[in-house]
Amino acid sequence: MTDHQTTSTDTPDGPCIWMSSVQTSSTHQKSWLTTDLPDERTSILTQHLSKLLQRSERSEPVDIEEYPSEFYEPRSQEPYQYPNTLHLFKAGPLFVSPESASVIRDFDIAPGFLKPVTLYKSDKTTIFSEGFCILYIGVKKNAFLPELSEGARDVWKGELWATTPNPSLQVTRFSEAALSGADIWRDERILSKFFISDRLYRALESQGLAKDWDLTRCPVVLS
Repeated sequence: MTDHQTTSTDTPDGPCIWMSSVQTSSTHQKSWLTTDLPDERTSILTQHLSKLLQRSERSEPVDIEEYPSEFYEPRSQEPYQYPNTLHLFKAGPLFVSPESASVIRDFDIAPGFLKPVTLYKSDKTTIFSEGFCILYIGVKKNAFLPELSEGARDVWKGELWATTPNPSLQVTRFSEAALSGADIWRDERILSKFFISDRLYRALESQGLAKDWDLTRCPVVLS
C-alpha cells in the first residue's frame, strides 16, 4: 500500500475533486416519463431503460441513440408549475439544464455524452424546454482511498463503498489518479455517486449552477 501524505492536501486551496449526491437526493428525483411509453401508469424504468441505467452505473459503452429524445411530466396540472428547473436532476437518467450543458461542452466527458431531449408538459404536446440534455457518464476511475477516508461504509469486501448522506460527517479522499482524464466520471469503488474535476466545478460555480449539482469537496492526496 502506498504511504500517502495528507498534511498538505486537505487545505481549502489544495488539490481536490467534487462528489455529486444527486442520484441519492430526494430533492433531485423527478418524474419525467418518455413519450414512447404507452400510458402515464407505465414507469420510465421499462426493461430497455432499466438496462441502460444499469449500464450507466457501470459506465459501460452506450450508443447515444439508445436513449429516448422526448419526455413529459405526467403529474402537472394547469396552471403549469414545474419544479424541474434544477440545473441537474434525475428521472431515471441524469438530466442537465441548457445552462449546465453549455458549460459541460467545454470539458472532456468522452466517451460519455450529452443527448439533447425535448421536455413536454403533461399534454405531451406543449413544449416545456428543448434545451435539456441527458448526461451519460462513460468513464470510471480507480482513485478512492478508503484507508484515508472518514465516514465511508464498506458494503462488499472492501471493493464497494457507500458514503454517508451527511457531508459534514465524511472526508472522502482520492489519489492523484482522480486528477487525470475526463472531467466527469464514476469511481470503481463508490456506489451511486459521480465526480467532477475542480476545473469543471469552478466553471459551474462561476455561472451560479454548482448548487444544484449537490457537490461535496473531496481532497486529493499527493504521493
